[in-house]
Amino acid sequence: MWKRTNRFSMQYRRVTHLLKVALLISVTATGLSQIADSAVAGDTRTTWEYKGGYGPSWFVHEEGKKWVIYRGDGQTFLYTEEQRTTEHIELRGPYTKLLIRLSDDRFETRRSKDQAWRRSAGGGWVTRENIPKHILQAPTDYQLRLVYFVPTDREPALHYETKIRLIMSMMAELLHNDLRSKGFRPKPLDFEMRNGKMLVHLVRAEKPAAFYRKDAWPETTVQLKRIQGELLQKFGDPKRHLTVVFAETYGEEPVPEAWSGHIALGSGQPPDGGFAVYSSWILKDLFSATNREQQVKLFFDETPVAGRKAFGSRQPNSPRFEFVEDGFGAEIHELGHALGCPHDYRSPRNIMGSGFRRLRQNLDPRVRSNSRIGFSPENARMLMCSRYLATDLTLSDYDPPQVTFDIERRGRALVAVINAEDQTGLRALLLRTLSGKVPSVERRSVERNSHLLSVSRPT
Repeated sequence: MWKRTNRFSMQYRRVTHLLKVALLISVTATGLSQIADSAVAGDTRTTWEYKGGYGPSWFVHEEGKKWVIYRGDGQTFLYTEEQRTTEHIELRGPYTKLLIRLSDDRFETRRSKDQAWRRSAGGGWVTRENIPKHILQAPTDYQLRLVYFVPTDREPALHYETKIRLIMSMMAELLHNDLRSKGFRPKPLDFEMRNGKMLVHLVRAEKPAAFYRKDAWPETTVQLKRIQGELLQKFGDPKRHLTVVFAETYGEEPVPEAWSGHIALGSGQPPDGGFAVYSSWILKDLFSATNREQQVKLFFDETPVAGRKAFGSRQPNSPRFEFVEDGFGAEIHELGHALGCPHDYRSPRNIMGSGFRRLRQNLDPRVRSNSRIGFSPENARMLMCSRYLATDLTLSDYDPPQVTFDIERRGRALVAVINAEDQTGLRALLLRTLSGKVPSVERRSVERNSHLLSVSRPT
């Protein structure tokens, strides 16, 4: 195998900031060797079951060298096959670096090849039929999953399937057109389908709406964890699928902005998954239609919404179109996060900044194409690292790049030198700080001999 190395240099003025930098690299892959399916032809060892602290759990061979651990609580973990003999199969976690050996009656672990194997649990080979269907939810051709999450004290909104399909089709069209306008050739987002229509999974929650929301912003992650926790048990792990959730968890009581319990979050889970969730008040008839023509009209409707103020609005009783832009725009903003994009507030037209609140510009034929809302070039490149959009990735490559990070003094400046190496190629690099705050792309002076360096730090 050949290797491709890229060197990135960046000047920093403060060591305290520099030492907080962590790396996340999205890569393309064009030829990584793999264990061919034919190599395991006739070998029935594809599912290994054990009982641990989370109940029955399974190691499952997916394809080629790819294995997935399906833990009893619904969590999944990626592994790749390193060796196969008549006595055992050895796996390696490409991110955890943990080594696992599966035998007929036990599995063993070790952290490096110079350590002895240690027994972890007893178990054995079974068939895939042993795995509950709600856990074994393997992705099919990288299709986006749509979920409508409805608590016990709520009923589904009228025409929710038609409305969700319209929202997602319009946002997928915007995403695709924007990437093409920047010179990329993405494949259209592929949705799970049933009878020729986007499949919208109705998930009935176990608790009332109030259980899934916290109105204080620092507690927003509680909403996310509670919704994700139930989806893990009933629907599968978002790390394995790109999943968009419309959550019927908001309240109707008066609040300073929009609706109480509002949630809008997105999180990338590379390489296979991602998760975005948004409050389903956008499905109200006030803001959401069942056909495109009527929906476009709502984008330009200036009728005041009595008693409600839209996010970012300067006035109470905000016009209807501000809520529509907020809801539809936030869907594509959070989808951007789920596909790996950070915030980017450098331009008022950036979707990953506040530009999503001006979405109707893209529907106004009077607005010039160069004034429309879209993704920045840096975030567009990050999107084209996604298996859901790019057509030139080797899907069997689950080995992350090797990265070294050094500090050099050049005159009065300290320079961070990043060497990234991968067997198949590098496309984009994203730097994040470890402060725990939301990262955002910023301008930096960058020397590079590769395509693009996207840099992020808290705003």
